[in-house]
Amino acid sequence: MDLNTLIADVAASANVTVEQIKSDTRTSEIALARQAFCYLAESARFNHKDIAKVINRSEATIYYSIRVIKGYIDINDGQTRRLLNQLIKKVW
Repeated sequence: MDLNTLIADVAASANVTVEQIKSDTRTSEIALARQAFCYLAESARFNHKDIAKVINRSEATIYYSIRVIKGYIDINDGQTRRLLNQLIKKVW
């Protein structure tokens, strides 16, 4: 799997477009999809520089996005769990 396939899968599962994930839009559903992409890409062992390049963000944003998703996982956030479970079934 490559990052372009992963971002397409995340977009489809989150009901947003790849362009929205790559955009500057910060609505909650798009931000969550973007953060989930970063988390899953890191889990798949892609480096932060490559992840950042795909979504036109800094590496600091990638670190922050991953930390946000881990925080949602820690508090057992339902929306995040559903999205991640759906993506993990589809991708892995």
